[in-house]
Amino acid sequence: MPKKFNLTKDEINKVTCELFERSKMDWRFYLMLVLSTIIVSLGLMLNNAAIVIGGMLVTPILVPILAISMGIVMTDSKVIFRSVRIMLQSLLIIFVVSIITTLITPTPEIFDELLARTFISIGFFYVALAAGIAAAFAWARPDLSEAMPGIAISVAVLPPLATVGIGIALWDAGLAIGGLKLFAANLLGIIIAATFVFSIMGFNKGRKTAQEEVKKEEKDVIKKEIAKVEKEAALIEEVQKEVNYNHKSHV
Repeated sequence: MPKKFNLTKDEINKVTCELFERSKMDWRFYLMLVLSTIIVSLGLMLNNAAIVIGGMLVTPILVPILAISMGIVMTDSKVIFRSVRIMLQSLLIIFVVSIITTLITPTPEIFDELLARTFISIGFFYVALAAGIAAAFAWARPDLSEAMPGIAISVAVLPPLATVGIGIALWDAGLAIGGLKLFAANLLGIIIAATFVFSIMGFNKGRKTAQEEVKKEEKDVIKKEIAKVEKEAALIEEVQKEVNYNHKSHV
């Protein structure tokens, strides 16, 4: 196996932690996802390829897809479920934002940039396979991080999804279904390719680290829920004290 494919356990653990950190649904992830969706949606409706590419450069949607592949390599259902959940939440946000963007855009029209996201062929699947290999390899090798912007452009994930939202907003079933089919083909190609790369690079060794990251996220969620409940309880207590005070004042 080529040297570039050989990673130490420490390197694997570091990449695994980084992938989990970058795919967390925090305010940064939400912000970049919303902004990139707006940019791509407007670019499609304005028939401007440069704007579409600009939105593809900043979207974080590729990260949870790579996390799914990593979970498959690690054969860990919790890691897979966590990544799939994040991806599905991302899809919902993309659909909602693209629909809203379409509805508030004056006289949106169906141009070539939109129509191009409704056609599917075996060639697109091959592109997704090649891009998935490049994305997984570049992610695993920090020295290749400068290649990620180009890979983000080649992995056409966000434009088809935005096309689905635009199609829904315009009540155009052809746009929505075509965009969904293209996204499904790209998604399948990326997952297959990334799973292959992560597998030959030995990322199954990072399973324990991934499990620890999942547990850490679960603990953070529980802490937030407890803090929320405590805050609500304190508010209820304050209201109750106010009510009791007012009641005594009137007696």
